[in-house]
Amino acid sequence: MLLFSAQPVNHLFTINKSRKMKIFFQSIIIACTALIIFSTGCKKSENAKSAPTVSETEPANLQNPYDSFGYWHNVILDSIEQQRKTGNCAGFSASCNYIRKFYRMKNWPELAQDHFNKIPQEVMDAATDVNGFIDRYRWSDSVKTRLAHLVKIIEDVSMDSCTYPEFKNTVRCFEENVLQSGLPDADQEVILKATSIARYSGYRWIQDPELKGEYDPNALFRQFQTAGLASVTAKEVRPLSLFTRVGKWIATTMIDITCAIGELSVATGSEASDFFRELMKL
Repeated sequence: MLLFSAQPVNHLFTINKSRKMKIFFQSIIIACTALIIFSTGCKKSENAKSAPTVSETEPANLQNPYDSFGYWHNVILDSIEQQRKTGNCAGFSASCNYIRKFYRMKNWPELAQDHFNKIPQEVMDAATDVNGFIDRYRWSDSVKTRLAHLVKIIEDVSMDSCTYPEFKNTVRCFEENVLQSGLPDADQEVILKATSIARYSGYRWIQDPELKGEYDPNALFRQFQTAGLASVTAKEVRPLSLFTRVGKWIATTMIDITCAIGELSVATGSEASDFFRELMKL
């Protein structure tokens, strides 16, 4: 009886052991398959998140969703410069008309007839009291605080030794902070358009040999008087104004930024930049 009853037991044990081994190997196969799929998925996800790199010597920052704002600012100024080389686009009115034409060629919204009328006064206000200029606009306190910080960062740039990669890296670090700040989209738009102008404008003007020297703030008001712009008034000079020791290219860059962000207008920023340089003969 014992030999007879033990045989089925041993047979069942062998079957159970075989099933367990089969399940064990199946589990290993499933785990390995899952690991391969997971690893592949991670690599695809990492590749999807990685943005194309841009040289430190170039102005673009593809992490900024408003990078094109500064790009078109430079394109318009380059176009005006080309027009001047052919004998066209001389003077304030001519450059304003050219920007209108440029907008029409791009099928961008038509600019109001009085769009450029305030630029002379805005240039004077931005140059003499940049923080007051920013504070007068409708932006939130968070935007105004960060814009003032951006101005301070740019104002502290060494006019003697700063290279463009150093300048760009400073602005880009500021941008990364804004992108990670959790600010509302509307607030981020204002700040990131300002930083886009900063990178592209700084790139353009730092390469101009005539803008390497020190900016003379007192010359601006003298030039306004010489040009017969008596209606333009100089505001009280405040601590954080362009009446400090900065390079000409830095002063021009800050004019570009402040005038562009008031109405978030590439047209205004470009014309203010051109007006400032022509007036100051920079």
